[in-house]
Amino acid sequence: MADNGVVLDKFATLATDSFRSLTLELCGYKTKIIEFIDTEHTPKNILIKAIKSKSSNLKEKLKEYNKLKEFLGIHPLLEDLTKKYFLIDTNTEIPYN
Repeated sequence: MADNGVVLDKFATLATDSFRSLTLELCGYKTKIIEFIDTEHTPKNILIKAIKSKSSNLKEKLKEYNKLKEFLGIHPLLEDLTKKYFLIDTNTEIPYN
């Protein structure tokens, strides 16, 4: 996959959008990822709709987030920039009050 620039670019774009969505959910938003323009017009056509809501399943979302990080072997800069807004402690998995 790393030898094919097109595939790598599309994969990186989808992975980044997944991290953005999960990060928003860990900050107390309900998210929905939608395509808002046909891909024939633009390759970057993903919209992440986020609505502030009562958070549920924070532990599950954190597990999903950590699994994705482990699978890709990365530490997203976005986490460092937004961690203070997370509604759950990433080390203890205990939700903040």
